[in-house]
Amino acid sequence: MQANIIPENIVFNNCYSGTEFENKTVDFLRLAGLTANRVGKADDGGIDIEASVNIQGVKYSYYIQCKYYNKPLGKGPIQEVYSGAAFYNNIGKPVVITNNEVTFNARTYAKKLGVEIIADSEWDEIKDTCNSKKAKYQHTGLLGIIISSAIKNAEYAKRAVATEQEHIVPELSDKDEYRLQLQSDFDMAEEYLKEEERLQQKALKYRRMALERQKKAILASLDYG
Repeated sequence: MQANIIPENIVFNNCYSGTEFENKTVDFLRLAGLTANRVGKADDGGIDIEASVNIQGVKYSYYIQCKYYNKPLGKGPIQEVYSGAAFYNNIGKPVVITNNEVTFNARTYAKKLGVEIIADSEWDEIKDTCNSKKAKYQHTGLLGIIISSAIKNAEYAKRAVATEQEHIVPELSDKDEYRLQLQSDFDMAEEYLKEEERLQQKALKYRRMALERQKKAILASLDYG
């Protein structure tokens, strides 16, 4: 598994769109030694990228959903990629990759479902590892493979996939699937309400700034009148 990861490759906060973020993620995964391609189909089951790597003759697959957000990631994408992995017959590990933070509840939810997350803190660790060429921790899953590529350590990669020989997403009953979907819908609605409140506060701030500038302009015109 060859790799050519340098810190300059890990710049995702200046993308113009989610599509650009997906393309940069694909390029990065390829640099990390994985085979990666965008799915990009209407019936993709919530999966944006399929990635895989061969270690000691065993193929390890990852189904990835990318989210380019200007806010912390909530539970919605985690439930989507979890269901997406089932759509692809559970032969790959579900992963969410984002440029932003992830809420505590979302990380807890992901851990419960077996969904891997690569977010801002993971990107920071990858950058530090690229600079130091040393791994602080032993990671599993896709993050472990990326770290192993950064330090060019095949043994690290073997340990990273040691627990994934038979990664299977648990089968859900129709009732449990419906419950998860309902929970996801309510969580997304809550996230939208929070975002609406944030935007309203931001708009109020700008209105106050505009009013203050207008007041100063009027007072200045009186001084020169």
